[in-house]
Amino acid sequence: MPVDVATIMLMFPVVSLSMAAAMLVVAWGRWRDDGLAPWAAGVLMIAVAFPLFIVNSLASNQFPALMVVGNTLLAASYSASLVAICRFFGRPCSHWRILVPLVVAMAGSLVLMDLPEARVAAGGALFSLQGGMVAREALHRDNGVLERGRLLLAIGAGMVR
Repeated sequence: MPVDVATIMLMFPVVSLSMAAAMLVVAWGRWRDDGLAPWAAGVLMIAVAFPLFIVNSLASNQFPALMVVGNTLLAASYSASLVAICRFFGRPCSHWRILVPLVVAMAGSLVLMDLPEARVAAGGALFSLQGGMVAREALHRDNGVLERGRLLLAIGAGMVR
């Protein structure tokens, strides 16, 4: 049976919407407490980004601007996850670590708009770096009572994206 990449990519927004809805219900009324709301926002951004990739792919890359927006949303989702982890553990989060990847994703996607292979490679490198920042924050040694779960959280954060 042949693999349909568009169908596989459609799974991302469906699962992401389900997860984001559940997280937002749990976070309702406590938007600034524990980081669940920014984490849900990041998952919601994934749900928006992947349909953009699907449309561009089905249109034979005729809408590269959709890729720029999609890549920027993916970078924003990692940034939201970083904010969520920092907030959860009660630590400040540098604005540079949040905003610079967004600028890099947008600028890199614009510069590489007509070079899809290079754009995918650059995006992969950026998203790997951002995933590493999220995992590093989760593995930080002063996470207190959640010492047992920090490795699981770090691995999960790295794998989900």
